[in-house]
Formats: sequence, C-alpha cells, structure tokens
Amino acid sequence: MTNNIPCSQEIQLLQQRYEECVRKVKANAFLCQFAEEKILHSLQVVGAGNFILRHEAVFAPKNFEQKRRAKLAYLFHDIGRFIELEALLKVKNPERRDASAKLNLSHGALGADYLRGFAAYNLPEIIIPIKRHGDLPRCFYNDEELAKITDADLRQDIIDNYKLTCDADKIANFYLFTRSYSKLRTVFYGHLTPEEVYAPISQDVMDYFSQGSLVPGDVGHSLCDRLLSVVCWIFDLNYAPSFVFCRKLKVIENLLKCVREHNPDAKAQDYVEARALDFLTSKSVKI
Repeated sequence: MTNNIPCSQEIQLLQQRYEECVRKVKANAFLCQFAEEKILHSLQVVGAGNFILRHEAVFAPKNFEQKRRAKLAYLFHDIGRFIELEALLKVKNPERRDASAKLNLSHGALGADYLRGFAAYNLPEIIIPIKRHGDLPRCFYNDEELAKITDADLRQDIIDNYKLTCDADKIANFYLFTRSYSKLRTVFYGHLTPEEVYAPISQDVMDYFSQGSLVPGDVGHSLCDRLLSVVCWIFDLNYAPSFVFCRKLKVIENLLKCVREHNPDAKAQDYVEARALDFLTSKSVKI
C-alpha cells in the first residue's frame, strides 16, 4: 500500500537539496559527512515509516491523500538539516554538539519554513510534524499553529503524522548508530576528550532513563550519556509496529553493546540493559 503512494518527485527534491548543500560545504569534511548521513537517514526513515503506516491500525481507515501527506511528513522531516549545515559554516567548530544552538537553529523549523514555499506541501499535517519532530513532545502539543487548528479531524491527522514521523525518525537513528557506529565515533564524536569517551553514565542521564523519560538535549556530555539518551527514545515510541520493527532489526540490543563498549560501570550497564530490554518485551505484539 505505502509503496503505491507516489513520491518520486519529492525524493528528487530532497536529493536536489542535499546536492546543493554538499556543493556549499565541500571544504568541511565533517559537514560533508553529516550531509551524506542525512540523505541516507532520510531514505531509511521512509522505510521505517512505510512499515508503520502499513501496519498501524490508526492509519487503516484513512484515505489515499491522508496517507500520502503522512508519508511526505516523514520523507521531508530532515530536509532542513541541509539548510542547517550550510549555516554551520559560520561556526568555528561545527562538530560541537552545541553548534546549532549557538546560531539558534532548529532543523525542523528550517525544513518547515523551506516547504512553506511549495503550495503542494504547505499543509499543516505536513508542516507541523516536520517543524516539531526534533523537539520534546510538549513543544509539539503547545505549538501555536496546532492551537489554531479547529477542525478535529485535521488536528488528529497532524497528531498522527507527528507520532509517525517521530517513530520512523527514531528507528532510523537507532539503525544508524548500530550500522555506522565506528564512523559516528570518529567523525561525529571525534572532538570528545578521552575522559568524555570513557566516562560513566552521569547520574542526571541515569535518572531520566530510570524514570522512562526523554533526556533534554542540554543534559549529559559524555559519549555514554549521549548513547543512553538515544536509548531513552524507546520510551517515546508511539505505535505498536514501531516496537515490532525495533525488535526485528535488533537495533536496541546493538545500541546497548555500543554503550557497554564505553561504560566502565558494569553494574550500571547490567541495569540499563535489563531495563531497556524488559521495556521492549512488554511492548512486543504480533502484527
């Protein structure tokens, strides 16, 4: 069903925006690598999103156009990354985690604003999920544009598409961390000090994990903290097929191995692995 929803024109637009970005940042190896990962990631999000869209009961009664707009939300979710990377040329160390914050950049907002220039995509059920997919859920539910939507059916489509986009994005990122971990460690985290690479999980991040909560972006600095922050995304998955897909790919098991590689605290590591896998098991269903 999802494979029959045409999006070749949209993939071409995404590819075009990626190529424009690479031409502009070609002198910076980190930004080029980041752009390459983001075009691959975007296509992987389409794969995960298609699986959820096909199997999640919420979308079954929706018509073709509703499903197409849902697909475009997750297809275009990171198109703003290429605009962000171009802007990061102004920053002395663009590989630092806080580089975008220094310029007050949100790739979701950048992508949404870019797509507003296309009449075919300037629709709230596409724009709002893209704008807010990288934020904490409360930012989505408090969004000013969402608050102005009075049509109950449209509002529900926006919420459903937001959840779908977030789930597909998380699954693809889980896969990225396990598929290309050695590359991520050297390119994306190569600026970390040895102490940061092999520091144990901080108490702040462990507290969020124990509570089953997302970790705010400004909490934690070590590599273990960052990896465990990604593991915490399982607590924010919305749809049953998302958990099924995670189990099929064994992405969380592989991500936990990455944490163990750097975590010197074996006791804490055992707890993290048991809690994460127990949670996944509790959410497992047959579809």
